[in-house]
Amino acid sequence: MASSDTLSIFVPDPGTTVTQTTSSGARVLTSQTGDVTNSRVFPNKGRNIDDVGIRESASGDTRTTFSGASKDTSYLGNADDNTVVFTGNARNTTISTGGGDDTLIATDINRGTISLGSGDNSAITGGLKNTTFTAGSGADSFTITGRADSVRISAGTGDDTLIFGGRVSDSTVLLGQGADVLDFSARVQNTWIDLGNDANVDQVSFFSKGDIGSGTQIFGAGDGDLLIIGGEEYTFDTSQTAFISTQGDSITFG
Repeated sequence: MASSDTLSIFVPDPGTTVTQTTSSGARVLTSQTGDVTNSRVFPNKGRNIDDVGIRESASGDTRTTFSGASKDTSYLGNADDNTVVFTGNARNTTISTGGGDDTLIATDINRGTISLGSGDNSAITGGLKNTTFTAGSGADSFTITGRADSVRISAGTGDDTLIFGGRVSDSTVLLGQGADVLDFSARVQNTWIDLGNDANVDQVSFFSKGDIGSGTQIFGAGDGDLLIIGGEEYTFDTSQTAFISTQGDSITFG
């Protein structure tokens, strides 16, 4: 569940710092540096942050840091550029940003619901489990350095880049419209990949053929979409509903 305790950030005068306290006892320090409102949320349960929600001011660029492991948190941004940082593992978190070029930096996330809205957004995380990512229009970048298990990512429109550094299982990746790049560095199991069935050329890369595990499917490919396995390129041909290499080898899914 998301936090039931939401604090609206007060924007201080430049050069000053404001301290606010949530009803659950977490201290939040906010200062203004140039055009950016900087907030830091401190633990309220030992070394952990528990049941804390943050709502940014109606406008202005922001950077909010949750300083510690967290549970049952929520964050609501505005239509400008929002940066959200989790320094510890996050469990049961809901994050929503509006327009603007937003950034999420996190360690592991378990049971997250994350909506980055429109704009050129960026997300860099550790492992993900039972988590949903949604992005709107814009050139978005997702880098998941750890394992992804039961994850759903909808990249929306725009030329998006998704990089998975660890194993992926029981997940769904929806690339949407645009010339997208999807890169897997480890084994992918029971995962559905939808290329968006558009006229733009998408690229999906696997480190080796052995990394394409059972239950992994690629849908929505169009003419010219590229599948790269261990450096060898296969180009999708709709007349054969298959990815064809320059050597004439074919790979089909489904």
